[in-house]
Amino acid sequence: MNVEEKILDLSRAKYGKNPYIEDRIKKEMEVIREKSAEDEIDFLLFLKENLDQNILIGNLPFISLHLLGLSLINPLPAHYYNEKTKELIFVDGVDYVVDLEKKEGFCQNGFNIDPSYTFENDIYFEIQIDKKYQDRVKRRIMEYYDYGPGNLWCKYKGMEKDSLYFTKFVYLDKLNPLYYEKNISQDIDIEDFKKYLFENFLNEKLELKNGFPRKVTESIEGSSYKENIKTYGDFLYLLGLTLTYTRAYSLFIDFANRNYPSNREEIFAYYLDHGIDKERAGELTESISFFKGDILPDIDPEKDYYLRKLNYTWDKTSLVKATLYSYLAFKFAL
Repeated sequence: MNVEEKILDLSRAKYGKNPYIEDRIKKEMEVIREKSAEDEIDFLLFLKENLDQNILIGNLPFISLHLLGLSLINPLPAHYYNEKTKELIFVDGVDYVVDLEKKEGFCQNGFNIDPSYTFENDIYFEIQIDKKYQDRVKRRIMEYYDYGPGNLWCKYKGMEKDSLYFTKFVYLDKLNPLYYEKNISQDIDIEDFKKYLFENFLNEKLELKNGFPRKVTESIEGSSYKENIKTYGDFLYLLGLTLTYTRAYSLFIDFANRNYPSNREEIFAYYLDHGIDKERAGELTESISFFKGDILPDIDPEKDYYLRKLNYTWDKTSLVKATLYSYLAFKFAL
């Protein structure tokens, strides 16, 4: 059975023969075949069965990878599904599973991550591995392929890496506890996750990246920024703004009105919405994301000024992942 057949079987077991999801899977597989090696995903599944830790791919919002157990994030829009009848219900006006109300007889899922920006970029897998499995991974690579990996060294942290064509294995002395949890998806209770975000994460972990965070609250009419956060989408937007490193300018962002793109997908969409083609929009987004966006098209003076000042920004998948990983690490530590 090839990788696509495995994914379709898993999809049908969960959602039944759903045309919307199966079309999405086929499109993802076209991108994977065009931009990376399908056999490397198959190898990661092989490795997953032969190590006592999870194998998690970082920031690719693909339902295919989620179904294979290689990603915690289901990128579909917020939805309910019935495990017995396979009924699937998408909810208008709700972007994220965190904001869905409970519905008797149904499971909840979905983080509404648009794949278009990802589809325009190169595919790259970086897999974190417990250092004690380093020799075993090397052996498995040589068993699976008829060539051995090249050894590289990360110049920043001195971490040894093994490389395939599109995959790098990074060996770490200490992993997040979620990498050792076999039934990790079962540990995500949506109601508890929401409670954690709006109490623990917001109050203790979220730090505004500037010298005078109270100025942010002054820019929100009539209330503090915490009181304006009512949904996971609000939370994600603020989290994105704290990671854009615009320094003093970020103090005066009007959070309540959502005036500025707070992640890479939103920057990409901003340029698409103003008639710029996908290739150029991707180039602009990439340059802005890594502080090279001095020369930008003139569209909206305020937004353009903001974008020119960005030092760095995260993609939406990374923001979602950060909240999920933080929650699971918190739960495992209890």
